[in-house]
Amino acid sequence: MYEERQWIREAGSSRYYPPLVCELLFSKNMYKVQEEIVGISENQFVFACEEKKNGIHENHTIWHKDNITRISKHMFKIINKDEEFLEKVKEKFEEIKELNNSLLKKNRLNDINAILKIVEEAGGLQLITQPHCLELIEKDIMNLLSNLAIDKSPQEVMSLLTQPEEISTLTKERLDFFKMIVDFKKKGVNKKRISEHFHKYIACFMNESAENNENINQEWLEKEVKNDLKSKDIIYFEGNYNSIIEANKKLILKKEETARKYKITKKILDLCKVLESLSHYRLESHLIWMVWLLQISKLVDQKAKELNVPKIILENMRLSEFVSLKDKTDFDRIIKGREISSRMISLFAIVIDKNYIHKVLYDKKAKEFLDEEKIILDPPKLKYLKGDIAFPGKVVGRAIIIDDTKPMGEHLKRMRKGDVLVAWQTKPDMLPAIIKASAIVTNEGGIISHAAIVAREFKKPCVMMTRWATNFLREGDLVEVDANKGIVRILKRA
Repeated sequence: MYEERQWIREAGSSRYYPPLVCELLFSKNMYKVQEEIVGISENQFVFACEEKKNGIHENHTIWHKDNITRISKHMFKIINKDEEFLEKVKEKFEEIKELNNSLLKKNRLNDINAILKIVEEAGGLQLITQPHCLELIEKDIMNLLSNLAIDKSPQEVMSLLTQPEEISTLTKERLDFFKMIVDFKKKGVNKKRISEHFHKYIACFMNESAENNENINQEWLEKEVKNDLKSKDIIYFEGNYNSIIEANKKLILKKEETARKYKITKKILDLCKVLESLSHYRLESHLIWMVWLLQISKLVDQKAKELNVPKIILENMRLSEFVSLKDKTDFDRIIKGREISSRMISLFAIVIDKNYIHKVLYDKKAKEFLDEEKIILDPPKLKYLKGDIAFPGKVVGRAIIIDDTKPMGEHLKRMRKGDVLVAWQTKPDMLPAIIKASAIVTNEGGIISHAAIVAREFKKPCVMMTRWATNFLREGDLVEVDANKGIVRILKRA
């Protein structure tokens, strides 16, 4: 029903991000990075945030059909014809990683210009890995696989062949942590090694800090080490270390065996390699991007205390206004120049039109724009959910809705083993919940999304890109996840 409209809602979430953060999230310069890599950039895009009756805010990421058609066709052409495409992506990522490390070493976390620069660079790289950008490539792989004599679904084979072989930074941190604890069990604690580990993987710990709003520092890591040394034995850590290494070896062997068994052509393998590499760079750039994006909230806290003004007013400023804010005189000038709300805004929309003009609309003007463009934020009437398959299988379980309105620890407390994890997207901090879940259902996602990768890694049936899972399903619903067909049904309402 919604797919017949000119605007397609790609995803939604339930966390309130104020206009200042959202404008940074969709900064103009991200599109310059995208154009630098692929020669074309996004346009005709809307991000809308609305307050619901229960006081919870919902976010909506919406793309125009013309934009999706344009960018997916261009990406299809680039990936099929430009032999240096992956090298360009790799070079850009290495450049971003070097910039990130440099800014961290210089302790530029409270520098708004540093935050802008790294968010725009890492976010721009992520833009080229959006599901709609790679839609035609996925379809092409599926069609090519359908022409081969295989006894599995093309989706299942593609899911395997596009799973990254390169170990992510988050996983490397866990491996090094397990190894460090084993050594400490045998030789005693070495504080210098803990310090080296913390600084080597500071982005991983900052990411956890940003997600859970905790102050994570080296002392925090020392406590974690101390607690693990007391509560778990050496077999636990050696087992976890070996299981990760073995799983990666098995993945590589399974991909090789599958390619031989089904006589997968070089073209298919090359296309899968592109998606595999983009998947890796997407997760790695996301790790950098999220840390710095959420740093803006801490910067707002500091500035509000420094100027002795309400934090909410700063959060409701335009990004350019906040960047120019040096002292109370600047604050008074900005406030005098226009009325800025001192409450959470009930409706606002960030709009990027076909000419790349970037606007932020509030309340009445936002509603007028959405009505004029016939953009509907409420879910359509659905009998069931239909989405893309990340990993096949069929299970029945109790739905648990995981969102950003509560800390991850609270979700885990009420979650039972075998529950169906429902989220707008999965993120690294959800890993404990993913392991407990029998299946995963998400609003958004593509074959190289985090949900797809972890579903394949842990062999969890997963239906992604349903667009409305968190709206359609309720906590406690008994649901059937048929990830062989990409369908999720409610068997019994909670």
